[in-house]
Amino acid sequence: MAIVIGNKTGSQLNPSGSTQTLSHNMSTGSDGALLICVTANNSGGKQIGSCSYGGQVMSTSSTLNANTFAQQQKYFILNNPPTGSNNIVVTYSGGSQFNKTSIFAVSLTGVASPASTTNGKLASNATPNDLTATGIADNSYIFTSGIANVAPVAYTINGVGNLPFQFNHNINKRVGGAELLLTGPGTGFLTIGISTACSSGSLSNHYIEILASGSTPPSTNTGNFLLCM
Repeated sequence: MAIVIGNKTGSQLNPSGSTQTLSHNMSTGSDGALLICVTANNSGGKQIGSCSYGGQVMSTSSTLNANTFAQQQKYFILNNPPTGSNNIVVTYSGGSQFNKTSIFAVSLTGVASPASTTNGKLASNATPNDLTATGIADNSYIFTSGIANVAPVAYTINGVGNLPFQFNHNINKRVGGAELLLTGPGTGFLTIGISTACSSGSLSNHYIEILASGSTPPSTNTGNFLLCM
């Protein structure tokens, strides 16, 4: 089954506390999944805590501590979420958030359960920040995000450049995100390049693969797991 990209919600607001709530309209369709990317200040021991949708606790799929930029980023996933309009609730620990945060949610259908397979991260590298991802199913959904001090410029995934930003948030730091839906038959695995970029200096690169329903991950997880602290 092919993945279908559905409704999206973005937010760059100041929660002024330890909880943040916003509404998202989950698309209808079989084998649904919700992916949420949260980015927030992590100075002074602050952390992104939990995330729920429609009262259901989401799984933390990947965490990036981009300490160079005093930011933490987490990917949350929920298979078979309730459809229609429901609340996303994000909690923060280690101190209240009094800076803007970045939240991006995307509805997907035709997704395997569990939804994610490989992910990789490089917390800071000179622009463009390039990662190589291996063992990627040829019909997967790929999402990546970058955090920088300056404005992001177009990202590249699997040789496809000038990808439109799904969000481009100014939260004191600058954070952007891009996606690509691979369109293979679901019978093979790829090695792909994933590149984030900004106008100057350095930035992070944090990607995740969402596996399509009916796909089979490779026998060993060969994703590129890089973390520079």
